[in-house]
Amino acid sequence: ARSLESCLRLEPRNAQACLLLGRAYHNLNRTLPAIEQFKKALALSPRLPLAHYHLGYAYQSQGDLTSALQEFHREIELNPGFYDAYWLAGTVELGRGNLDAAGKLFRRGIEVRPPGIPARYGLARVLLARGRTQEAEAELNRVVELKPDHVEAHYALARAYQQMGRREEADREFRIVAELHAREGRQRSGIAGRQ
Repeated sequence: ARSLESCLRLEPRNAQACLLLGRAYHNLNRTLPAIEQFKKALALSPRLPLAHYHLGYAYQSQGDLTSALQEFHREIELNPGFYDAYWLAGTVELGRGNLDAAGKLFRRGIEVRPPGIPARYGLARVLLARGRTQEAEAELNRVVELKPDHVEAHYALARAYQQMGRREEADREFRIVAELHAREGRQRSGIAGRQ
């Protein structure tokens, strides 16, 4: 952050430096100064790649989901090949209960990055909310294939199997969830190698 602050004293109209300084501030949990820098970057260069995304992410971290969603959509318009804006916007829409909008965003994210785990998991959540359990099962299986330790996906699979009356598969997934939680607990406690 100090190096970027020095750079901006020499070149106050350097939009990229403003963007990077905003990212540095946000990483230091200085969200308000980060937002200020992202806005400066956009004032200097309104089409600067990733500036709307980072501004949206900062708004999201403050709980301002309306502003976050607007910025994610702006990033998508300017930078349609950037995956993260899709799944983050989809997550906001899903949290608001806008299943159609969330589903479209997650699907577009998957088109941009087919192995995109957050978008696939988000789409599975939309499908579960719509009662399309078998389609959700396929997405969740893809998620755990790509990331075997995805606890939420294993838990969602267990619940889906319960709903479909597939008790043995549900029990298997619940055991996986328990093991993953236990492993995480051991790692946090510093006894990861103990059985």
